[in-house]
Amino acid sequence: MEKQTYGAMVDLLVKGFEAGRISRRRIMEMAVKIPALAGALAAAGHLRSASAAGVPSLNGISVRAQEGAAGGELTYGNERIVSDTLNQHRSNDTLSRMIARHVLDNLVAVNPADGSIHPWLAESWEISEDGLTYTFKLRQDVTFHDGTPFNAEAVKRNFDETMDPDKSPGFAYTAMGSTSYVGTEVVDEFTVKVTFNKPFAAFLLYLSDGGTGIDSPTALDAGGENYGITSLVGSGPYKFVEWIQTDRVTLEKNPDYNWPSPAFGVTGPTPLDKLIFREVPESSVRAQAVIQGELQMARIVEPSVPELEGQSGVTIIATPKAGSTRMFLMNTAKAPTDDINVRKAINMAIDKEAMLQLPGWAGYGRPGLAPLPSNMVPNGDLSSLEQYDIPYDIDGANALLDEAGWVLNGDVREKDGVQLVLDMVTTTIDVDNGQIEPIDGFLNEAGIKLNIRAGDFNFWIDTVQKGDFHMTLMSDSGYIAVGIIQEFFREGEPFANYGLKNPDLNAAIDAAVSAANLDEQWTHLFEAMAIVLQEVVGVMGWEQDYLDAVSDRVQNVMFNEVGFPYFYGASLAE
Repeated sequence: MEKQTYGAMVDLLVKGFEAGRISRRRIMEMAVKIPALAGALAAAGHLRSASAAGVPSLNGISVRAQEGAAGGELTYGNERIVSDTLNQHRSNDTLSRMIARHVLDNLVAVNPADGSIHPWLAESWEISEDGLTYTFKLRQDVTFHDGTPFNAEAVKRNFDETMDPDKSPGFAYTAMGSTSYVGTEVVDEFTVKVTFNKPFAAFLLYLSDGGTGIDSPTALDAGGENYGITSLVGSGPYKFVEWIQTDRVTLEKNPDYNWPSPAFGVTGPTPLDKLIFREVPESSVRAQAVIQGELQMARIVEPSVPELEGQSGVTIIATPKAGSTRMFLMNTAKAPTDDINVRKAINMAIDKEAMLQLPGWAGYGRPGLAPLPSNMVPNGDLSSLEQYDIPYDIDGANALLDEAGWVLNGDVREKDGVQLVLDMVTTTIDVDNGQIEPIDGFLNEAGIKLNIRAGDFNFWIDTVQKGDFHMTLMSDSGYIAVGIIQEFFREGEPFANYGLKNPDLNAAIDAAVSAANLDEQWTHLFEAMAIVLQEVVGVMGWEQDYLDAVSDRVQNVMFNEVGFPYFYGASLAE
């Protein structure tokens, strides 16, 4: 089946709305997350403007004062909140970064609608022709929550902390270029220069991530080992109040906030008085808590969708996940998945369109085509990779296995006395979410059986890293495309456990990592993805949507480039 382009998807949604197949409420929900859809609706006369659809102005062109009702307390629920620390110099936890971003401002901000980079704490920047030096001009009107002034010394103190060789590295160490980073120099009070020993084209994108937010240097020094546990001090729209581990993180409004990035489209103090992140492990409990009003918003998984459908006062918002496609990756070094024809047959046996309609997916997401989903690539265009797609063809799968010598014996094929049974190593969460057993059902039609071996996160990762598997469901979150391709497919990387030994692939990834600019980087990333697909390393399962159950009282919530809610500007209706 041919993959739809991003533009075709928008056209299809507009036509569905015009034909009455999509309700006005649903189309407005989608327009909040797809600015191109809002623009298409406006062009067709269905809206006075994009903002009429409730779409936050994220393009940096128009900035308005806060419009939501002031006051109130919003509680957001997730399966967990912080697994290590809120100190972003040491943390490796995505959820920690998403929470911390409400307290810590960044040097720049990415517009999630188009990937453009906008000023924030840095008013402007220059990049040297060789791509080794970044010089930032900083705002001069910013103050941290503890009264410490923001300046070049504060930026240097943060970057020095991140890259301290005597301390445990966190996500931010990678975001700062790891071994490519040379140092940070204070040029004057409000000018700072960062130097690398080789080009690091993703640097500005990383500087928008919550993991590279800027802390008060005074608070960093005062907090010591407890910084990020008992204290967190930035210059952001919310102030840290407390973190009760395995329970909640509580933040309160910063009434003096007046320096957001123009990418956010609003300015001034945020309307909410208090913002709470609650840990609620069970998705169904989170869903019911939103229905009952105990939570105003919660992240849910697909099997919880039926509980919310038809509930008055609650909406489901689907946000394309930033990160990798959800991939059923295979061990190309272990028989029988060392045979490319077996890997091709597995691809041909899985009907992705039908899969997405099953309870484990609840109709959300899009069939996968490549290691990166369409929302992660320029203009959403993966068309150059369509030639490598392996469409659903159960008859073709059976014929290919016949040719490879796998003979059907009862319900399962065998060859040389060995049954075609594959070890699927995964987490119990993925099994419970209903996203593993249906794959076994598809493969059974081709005489293949899965031996599902499920456990906790540590069991899953440890087993895959030992190579003791045939298939595994794998993905990662994040906005930095080159890092995702590198971690999964560059030989020698910790998560590249799929037996690939392709020098051309390694060279393409290395060229992408050291590219002097993003255009050059994308050229090499597409080369790398083409090789991955030709090697048939796995089944590019689906482009996942993050799902949030949202009370209709919640207004003006934005989603950042990683696909998580950012509550600056959010408010609660009476």
